[in-house]
Amino acid sequence: MRTKKRNGLAFMSLVLVALWSAQANSMMGADGPPPCESQACFVEAVSACKAEASFMTTTVANARAQYLVEGSTDDGRCRVGMIYMQHPRSEWTYTPLHFVLDRDGDIGNELKRTVQDCLSGDADRDRQCSGPLLEQLSHPQ
Repeated sequence: MRTKKRNGLAFMSLVLVALWSAQANSMMGADGPPPCESQACFVEAVSACKAEASFMTTTVANARAQYLVEGSTDDGRCRVGMIYMQHPRSEWTYTPLHFVLDRDGDIGNELKRTVQDCLSGDADRDRQCSGPLLEQLSHPQ
């Protein structure tokens, strides 16, 4: 029974990665904006909440992440997704995390702090942390 549940979770993760990849790939074409090549570009995209804007981080401490602006919330904040493309904890790789950022202030630092807080469980409800990565942290296998 445990194997079936684990296989089901693995299948769901693969489906989510495929959907994420399809969305990211559509951004590379004429339908969406080109990926940001700098953090400054992505900060500007979050500030304007430009849906489908993306940014790939450089590799630091064997971790590399891709961020994607998912759109505005009802209260005018910006919903962002993140997925590790590479991470020392391989089970975190290709497992999406979603959260909400304010569109003003120091977005670069807020982005880092929000991801850290989501992953550590210290984020307030206002950040609306969600997604398979958060679920995986809540229910380790």
